[in-house]
Parts: sequence; structure tokens; C-alpha cells
Amino acid sequence: MRKQLISAVLGLSLVGVPMLTGCDSKVSEEKSVKTDPNTGKTSVDEKKVEKTADGGTKTTEEHKVANP
Repeated sequence: MRKQLISAVLGLSLVGVPMLTGCDSKVSEEKSVKTDPNTGKTSVDEKKVEKTADGGTKTTEEHKVANP
């Protein structure tokens, strides 16, 4: 009996927590890569839009520049 109770508590903690908190789902993702022919620099722009568990949206924008 005790073993079954411990297994049930551990199982619910692993399965139940993600179900209660939810997770973000990806709505859109854009990525553009540009290279300057004169300098050889490469710039990468990324934009991600995610829908959060509470129904809102989260937008993330990143800009990276790589020098040769």
C-alpha cells in the first residue's frame, strides 16, 4: 500500500505540474541573414512570437553581428 501511494505521488508530481503551469507555444518565428559584401560582416535578425500559458503573447527580438 505504501509503495503504491509513493508511486502515485511521484507520478502526479511529474505529470501534474506541467499540466497546471502549461507551456509556451510558438506562434511565429522569422530569421533573416544579411552579409555586407564590402566589410564581410554578417548580421542575423531573429523575431519570435510565443503564446504564453495565461493567454498573453511574448515577443522576442535578437540582433547578432558576426565579424569575419
